[in-house]
Amino acid sequence: MMRMRKKLTSHPRFLTKLKRDLKDAFYDEDYHTFINKFQALQELDFPETELTEMFYESLFNTGQNEAALLFGETYIQMLESNHEDNLMHMLMIVKALKNLGRSDEIAKWIAAIATSPHIENLDSAVLEELEKISTNTVVIEEDTQLKPEFSGDIETALIEGSIDSRMQAIDHLIDTEDETYVELISRLYKTEEIRVIQSMMISYLKQVDYNEEPIVLNKFGESFKKYTSEFKVFEQEAKLEKTIEWIIEIGREKFNGNQERIEQSIEMFINISMLWYPYHVSFPPQKLANMFINYVRVLHNELDAKNFHGELADWIFKIEDEMVKLNQ
Repeated sequence: MMRMRKKLTSHPRFLTKLKRDLKDAFYDEDYHTFINKFQALQELDFPETELTEMFYESLFNTGQNEAALLFGETYIQMLESNHEDNLMHMLMIVKALKNLGRSDEIAKWIAAIATSPHIENLDSAVLEELEKISTNTVVIEEDTQLKPEFSGDIETALIEGSIDSRMQAIDHLIDTEDETYVELISRLYKTEEIRVIQSMMISYLKQVDYNEEPIVLNKFGESFKKYTSEFKVFEQEAKLEKTIEWIIEIGREKFNGNQERIEQSIEMFINISMLWYPYHVSFPPQKLANMFINYVRVLHNELDAKNFHGELADWIFKIEDEMVKLNQ
């Protein structure tokens, strides 16, 4: 019986279906299912690079950075030193270490990446990011000291301050995870008329795990009532990291390498996403990236406006239309 089961599960059709199911789970953001199915695949076949990268991303998206680190270190030991997948594993190890805050261990891996025979295959954006990480590990203490402190009375700024001073105050509270003003902000967000400030206040309440009562909102024609434990932090709800990666990748081709257009697409995506928060963004990162790139192309008369339509375009217009009505 066991022999028959092994024959069935190692059959090419079964493996093809399993790989297809893996990709479906990943793009549906069902990361726990992906992880379980990937581990099943490992017992039957050597996973291809694309699925392995998805496995890492699933671990990162579920907060399993230690598991990602262990997985990478294990494969580095298993593979030949010149194997092309070594570079991918080293990059993921660096990402895991960065997420874990273990900056003192990153330098040796970046040095190993620099000597890889496959480094010329790396995208320039990846190289730039590695350079930033490398620089940050050297000057992390200095960078922390140079970070400007909020000057002035926070409570006064939150209640009476200008838009800029209120945003700076909330930014400071989020960065420092200062819980002193939880009660005040839990009252203020309910009457805040500036959508981006309201979203920042909710982001702060999520950051400090405020769960005394549900967050209640009604914006963009949709009602919302959830405890902070029932929704994710802004970066995860907005699918920030993956969407920005896609904007950079797709933008290079569609904008012919115009960095200014790419940055404009990223800025527009972040702004719209912050206004929408804490509502869930239901669109996958690649579609989000394409849509914001196309929107910027429309704004610069590089794409006919009649080609900018559909559910995702309607979502953007719904947010922008309300902003116009509120004159924000």
